[in-house]
Amino acid sequence: MLIQNTFLAAILYVISFLGTIQTTFAQTIYYSRGQGGDWSDVRSWTFSPDGDGPVAGSVPHRDDDVVILSGSYININRHNANGSVGMSPRKLGYTGFPKNAPKKFYQVGNITVRNGGTLRSDKWDVMTAGDLMVNRGGNMLINADYLNLGTLLVMENSTLNIDDNLVMLGNSETIINSNALIGNDIYINDQQPMLCGTGAISIGGEIREFNGADASQQICDSFMISCSSNCGLGTGNTFTGKGNMTLPVELISFDSYVVGDKVELEWITAMEENFDFFTVERAGNDRLFKPVGIVRGQGNSTVEVLYNFIDENPLKGQAFYRLKATDIDGTTEYHRIISVYHDGLDQETIKVYPNPVRDRIFRVEVHEANINAFRLMDLTGRVLADQEVMPSDREFNLPNDIQAGTYMLVIAGASGKQYQQIILVL
Repeated sequence: MLIQNTFLAAILYVISFLGTIQTTFAQTIYYSRGQGGDWSDVRSWTFSPDGDGPVAGSVPHRDDDVVILSGSYININRHNANGSVGMSPRKLGYTGFPKNAPKKFYQVGNITVRNGGTLRSDKWDVMTAGDLMVNRGGNMLINADYLNLGTLLVMENSTLNIDDNLVMLGNSETIINSNALIGNDIYINDQQPMLCGTGAISIGGEIREFNGADASQQICDSFMISCSSNCGLGTGNTFTGKGNMTLPVELISFDSYVVGDKVELEWITAMEENFDFFTVERAGNDRLFKPVGIVRGQGNSTVEVLYNFIDENPLKGQAFYRLKATDIDGTTEYHRIISVYHDGLDQETIKVYPNPVRDRIFRVEVHEANINAFRLMDLTGRVLADQEVMPSDREFNLPNDIQAGTYMLVIAGASGKQYQQIILVL
């Protein structure tokens, strides 16, 4: 009987152990841990969505998804930091243009950079084939080439700096809704890549076409490129394409706010022509969008119109929202994607911009008419600045002795409520 019980216990232990292994290996979403660090350092990563969990014990591999949280930076410190060695466009079948050097950091899984998070590479070329989303207030700093084979979405009020070349390959989509800096050239390879958005790019070199590319048709007509001397293509020092992305509506902004246990979406249109309705769609980390509501349009309008939608039962954790615009004749177009993180707890809303803070000047938006003070603390809780302000103040200056780094900003409202946000000071 003792032998039987021992044998049964051993079987149960093995089953439990195998279940633990299965759970561990099923986890494919890595979150930056604390203030982050090098990609190849296991201490930079956790499986906890709040970034405060234990060390993951491994680093994200090429096919894993990555989320860089607010207040964290992840530095791509080696070309093979994710286990992918010696990858180049030539090995993927892209030839005929002069950016085929090996030893590029190559990521297939999706990367999301949240507000206040930073993805950077101090040395290595970066090549991505999944979705790379830089949320509002996020930062992408590449001190080399960046090659896009998937979708790059850079949202409003975020930072995109590429010191060398921006290269667009395959069926890639590059959507930039903020202002960006490219140190050298823009390469368009083949006839499929598209460059669109509501922002603008300043480049230090030229626009270069390869393998049948036509920049005039593959760069949208709403997108402006400014060149330090000559953009090439016989256009002088500015370039605007003729790519047509005609939408039933012209969207100015699309924002999300966590209000208590709900998520509120707001968007503004500048123009509507024969427009019928918006479908609000939502997705989790699986990126499978499903409709969650319908908002009727104005039909025809040439003035700004504010819309809002409240998600009464939001997803816990990371969620993505997008707008599907449907015209009266049935034509549909998708607008930009935004993301929001909801931890299931009551939250007060605050927006800080720009974030990262540059030149020590920042503004805040808070859902309260009057405020009393702002306080700046380091991540250990030590108070570095604490000053009273005028009730209507919304623009502030950091003291001169505040060094570059990550801090907690606390705004004290006249109602007694406090609002906090992680900020990055450059």
